[in-house]
Amino acid sequence: MAHKIFEHWLEKEGLPLRKILQMPVIIPVVRCEALFEKPAKLGDKLKCALWVVEVKKKSFSWECLAWRKDVLLARCRATHVAVDRKTNQAVELPDAIVKLINKANTSAK
Repeated sequence: MAHKIFEHWLEKEGLPLRKILQMPVIIPVVRCEALFEKPAKLGDKLKCALWVVEVKKKSFSWECLAWRKDVLLARCRATHVAVDRKTNQAVELPDAIVKLINKANTSAK
């Protein structure tokens, strides 16, 4: 669910996943953590929020929280690394992704 929210966030910020998949660089998830505070039930209406929490030259991490009413149910954190498609080596984040992160962080303030 958190990755779907990430994909929606990318779309909303103007860089849909389909465009990223056409780049010479891929951004696989290299680490993902989830903490389930309370159970959700089928049919629950959840509020979710996602933001970038850390940016480095070759990677970035985002966190997603999910609530039912005012009760925190879950949190997820994922880290992506930029990888060259041909060499499979970590490379610097593409400008398009850095701009997206900077734009999102600026508008969130």
